[in-house]
Amino acid sequence: MRRIVVLASVAIVGILAVSWTLYRRRVRAELDAATARTAALAAHVASTFDADIDRAARDLRLLSGLDAFRQMIDRPTPETLALARRDFGSFAHSHPDYFQIRYLDATGREVIRFDTLAHTVIAAETLQDKSDRYYWKELARLPERSVYVSPLDWNVEFGRREEPGRPTLRFGVREASGAVLLNADARVVLRSMREASAGFSGRIRLTDAATGRVIVEAAGGEWTFFPESPARAGPDDIVREASVERAGQAWRVVAILPHAGVAAEAVRGFRDQFAATGLIVLLLAGAAAVALRAERLRAGRALLIERTRLATVGEMAPAIAHELRNPLQAMLTAARTLRSDVSGEDGRRLLDVLTEEIVRLDRIAGGLLADGRRSEPTDVAALARRVVDLLDAGRSERPLPRVHRDLPDAPAVAVAPADTIKQVLWNVLLNACEAAGPRGNVWVRVAREDGRVTVDVEDDGPGLSAPKPDGHGIGLVLSDRLAALAGGALEITPSPRGGARARLALPVEARS
Repeated sequence: MRRIVVLASVAIVGILAVSWTLYRRRVRAELDAATARTAALAAHVASTFDADIDRAARDLRLLSGLDAFRQMIDRPTPETLALARRDFGSFAHSHPDYFQIRYLDATGREVIRFDTLAHTVIAAETLQDKSDRYYWKELARLPERSVYVSPLDWNVEFGRREEPGRPTLRFGVREASGAVLLNADARVVLRSMREASAGFSGRIRLTDAATGRVIVEAAGGEWTFFPESPARAGPDDIVREASVERAGQAWRVVAILPHAGVAAEAVRGFRDQFAATGLIVLLLAGAAAVALRAERLRAGRALLIERTRLATVGEMAPAIAHELRNPLQAMLTAARTLRSDVSGEDGRRLLDVLTEEIVRLDRIAGGLLADGRRSEPTDVAALARRVVDLLDAGRSERPLPRVHRDLPDAPAVAVAPADTIKQVLWNVLLNACEAAGPRGNVWVRVAREDGRVTVDVEDDGPGLSAPKPDGHGIGLVLSDRLAALAGGALEITPSPRGGARARLALPVEARS
């Protein structure tokens, strides 16, 4: 039974340990995968942004290379200006991502302006002077045919920010006579950023590489331009960056994934597996509990049957003792009669031994018939040592188990007849040796506990439920009877060592 419980316990602990290891591995794998996804997302958004800037540069060169525009620059007349305006309008219709397409002359004043939303070329009287705008000043310092990319900011009309605000990126190419400009809505240029955030559990940011200022933050398919108080990344959050550098401008795309979200994802992925493992653990625990209860019931029934059988034999003990006393008396009379006829010293010595043993047996049989016994002080520890020594002396005749002694050096005195205690100890010790077998172990311990002297004899044999190979247990019955007559008690119980334990408890004071 202990083996079943141990195996079930080991299995449960093993399953839990494996489950915990698998969970840790799942979390680590989820973290690694999330880190890779986060890095790939940042790289994708940065690559798409860079590709849009590159496309704008190509569009600028295409627009500034149109024949009508070149003719207007070389020969600025009303006719060439009209042709250039027409071509700007055609370009705008085929490139709706730019909400303004303009040409500024060498002084920074608009000469041609096409508003895509209005689908028209702006009249000359509403054209604006942009010479005070930062992007014109930066463009004017560039070499001819150089491409310019502005910082991302709000669109400004007539010196004031447009309402509602429109986040704008400006792409320009320097001409000898001025510059061509494309105004792109940043919400169009950065659409991949918002789309990517819709399926991402964290946040995506576009920051200024020089200052670290957050320009755009997107999360859950929604975004904010120039947030006032952007949330900080936690110490355990996954943060991956990718850089974008074009025409003197540098940005960083930052993807931030909360660590808690990654752990939650790992738990969700592991939940079904852990639930199945938990079910197995519960089934094993239930099976072990059922097996343990069944074994206890079986052992209890076996113990009850054994005690009933011994009690029945115990009831017969006085009758058996009565029947034994007659032949014992006859044997004693015969032995004493023979002593006068034996002349040799050896013969007389053998007859003395025979007479002494017959007398001892007669006393024991008489004790079984008596209501009580005389009490005398007996050193139980010394008596137990003599019994064990006597047992060890017989090892040459038959194999015996290893006997472990735990006997105090100081006397352990009980008030009980020495011959009765000796007989009981001899019976229980022989019974333990028989149960343990030649390769087993037997433990003998004497102690003072709760005002009594106790003797424990334990073995690591098969236990009380095992059938006795021979005999009928009369020795234990007689031992129980003798212990009771001596004022003590003999109790047979299962031993924690696996076999049986016989405990003899004896009084330290005489019975009143």
